[in-house]
Amino acid sequence: MFGRLFAIAAVLALTGCAAQPVAPEKLSTIKTMGVIVALGDEITLTNSGILVFTNGESHGSLAPWGIDDTAMQKVTAFLSRRFDVRPLVYDRAAFAPDKLYWPETEPMISGLVDPSRKRVETVIGDSVQPQGFDAYVLVSLAWSHVGATNQVVTGLGLLEAHSLFYTQNVIHALYSITVFDGHTHKIIGRSLARPVHPGVLASSDVLQGPFQGVDSSWEADSFDKLSEPQRQQLRSAIGSLIDEMLVPTLQGLKLID
Repeated sequence: MFGRLFAIAAVLALTGCAAQPVAPEKLSTIKTMGVIVALGDEITLTNSGILVFTNGESHGSLAPWGIDDTAMQKVTAFLSRRFDVRPLVYDRAAFAPDKLYWPETEPMISGLVDPSRKRVETVIGDSVQPQGFDAYVLVSLAWSHVGATNQVVTGLGLLEAHSLFYTQNVIHALYSITVFDGHTHKIIGRSLARPVHPGVLASSDVLQGPFQGVDSSWEADSFDKLSEPQRQQLRSAIGSLIDEMLVPTLQGLKLID
């Protein structure tokens, strides 16, 4: 239960503020950089009902899709135009949402701290090699409320959102990019990937992050019941959503022009 509350707190903190770009004086000191991509290999199919007890989720593996590897290649290509981007070895699982505390999600009361979670700054120091670069850039999953409700979706998925008057189907790729000082591991820049134009099949305020309205032909009761054509179109659409907001998000952080 507490993990879900911390996720909601993160949404409130991040969606309520503008991007935090890297300060010019800090940016001028960055020469060497390492990139971590932890979008994961899981997709979630979410049914968000009008009432809480009608909600449901199913999960599936995206490991064969190579989402992280593709994103890594593209982020590295963009950043290499300005920085000396060097390869890293890291434990991708250590950056899963349920393993991290961000500054806005760590409980202020020590008795509520989950011992299975670590501060993201600590994970950058403990789970990434080599150390000593000027900066580390983390591309990781983010969260969003569903419309004006207190229901939350995370990361990559397909959402069926019900209201009193209509149902909306959307695919989503919710992520953020965070920049860490390579020596102190403190956060020096952070931004959510913002929404793209959702198209005519969804209202613009369904989610705070990249999403696209789709029709009912994308629906399935679970990931296992998706047909192969459905999986292929989902893979392509999620990849496009990630790609579309990479450049604006890196620009917002002042990492690229």
